[in-house]
Amino acid sequence: MSKYLFTPEDDVTLLKETLDQVLCTIDDPENEYYREMKERAAQRLYEVRQRLNGEAEQGYETLKQAACWTDNYLHHNPWRSIGMTTAAGIVFGFILARCTLSD
Repeated sequence: MSKYLFTPEDDVTLLKETLDQVLCTIDDPENEYYREMKERAAQRLYEVRQRLNGEAEQGYETLKQAACWTDNYLHHNPWRSIGMTTAAGIVFGFILARCTLSD
């Protein structure tokens, strides 16, 4: 489960709505509402960037942990790794051979 309440789709929708409001008030830059909306849009853009950066970092850390685990497993069990790879190759080969024979 994500540590944030918003999904990326929600963030994009929220930004779109805010920017639409800003564009509707762009006619008068002296308008106080325009400045307020511009600040809100900038703040929401910053929040979305922070959320997306956090998710990217979390994904990177998970991938890094998986790579370290795989590397350790391969170094501690080299023959088991070779056996599993060979077995998977044989099964995959039989499946491919069967598919080509049926065509």
